[in-house]
Amino acid sequence: MYWKLRLLIAYIKILMLPFTAVFAIMRLINWVTGRTADSGGDGVTLYRRSNDGFEFVHAVAFKDQILEQRGFVGEETPRTYHPLDQRDEVFARVDALLNDGFVNADEFDGFRSLEIAAPVSEGFASGKEFDFRNEFWDVLDAFLADTGLGSVIGASSGSGTMELETEVVDVEKAKSAIVEFIQGTKFASFTIMNSDPVY
Repeated sequence: MYWKLRLLIAYIKILMLPFTAVFAIMRLINWVTGRTADSGGDGVTLYRRSNDGFEFVHAVAFKDQILEQRGFVGEETPRTYHPLDQRDEVFARVDALLNDGFVNADEFDGFRSLEIAAPVSEGFASGKEFDFRNEFWDVLDAFLADTGLGSVIGASSGSGTMELETEVVDVEKAKSAIVEFIQGTKFASFTIMNSDPVY
């Protein structure tokens, strides 16, 4: 029983932290636990600035196949799948791009955070509302990956809303792309709240 009380106290303290601090903690937890946009597989994402915008390359090895994508940020890019026995070849091809101006996403300095929120019935989201938000997490994460825009890095709830925190390459392109993507869908209640530098 004592550990439950300590957990509750810790949770209350987290809720009292500034919003950006909460997401900093979420990113740390995600890093420690390995929870990322591509938690279902082992992958790499590269970015490069060019005269035509940001280019991206994305490759993920899942348990039964390898996904590869390349295009310009903000444009939905076709998915190319390869058999697992081509893993070394695919990743060697992607790694070679590091000598052609691309940098690993972990070293890319252009990311900004973008908060997306939807209203909830009470001050804090219910279990059903959390399920709805988590469903949108998966859908939005896949969309951001397909367009090279970034990924969902965390979530929270409180003060009458539930939020998703994303990390994006191009804020303006991400805003317009997300609005267009969810328009007319069951996720249309989500709106873009703000954007800040990722520290």
